[in-house]
Amino acid sequence: MSLALVEFTVESFLLTSYKKRVLSLVSTLGITMVLFGELMRKAAIIHAQKAFTLQVQTRKRQEHALITTGIYRYVRHPAYLGWTVWAVGTQFLLGNLICIPLFYHLAMKFFQERIPVEENLLASFFGEQWHAYRKKTPTYLPGIP
Repeated sequence: MSLALVEFTVESFLLTSYKKRVLSLVSTLGITMVLFGELMRKAAIIHAQKAFTLQVQTRKRQEHALITTGIYRYVRHPAYLGWTVWAVGTQFLLGNLICIPLFYHLAMKFFQERIPVEENLLASFFGEQWHAYRKKTPTYLPGIP
């Protein structure tokens, strides 16, 4: 985020007319992405209720349930997809053309490491129910089947 602020500040002062043109082109896309990503993430958290945690759970808790309804019916990891869209959208909103691919790359790297760990645990918690859900529900995150 520090790099994003530096990019925005430097371009705003040194490339004022360029930044104004870029902002007029990409800020609407950015605000749309930020709102969509945030709504998707919040919908995932609200729908999952107690089953949603910020830390990957290594043991199945009593209240732990496999959520396959609501937004989870359409997207296997809606909070992760929502966060990715939100994060990249912030850079479109700021007109940070250098940080757009950087934020995308870092989000993908993080989730490409985290999701396989989480999904292996879900498979051990929920067995065939998980495998059936995984098979029919995409992530829409590149590199994560």
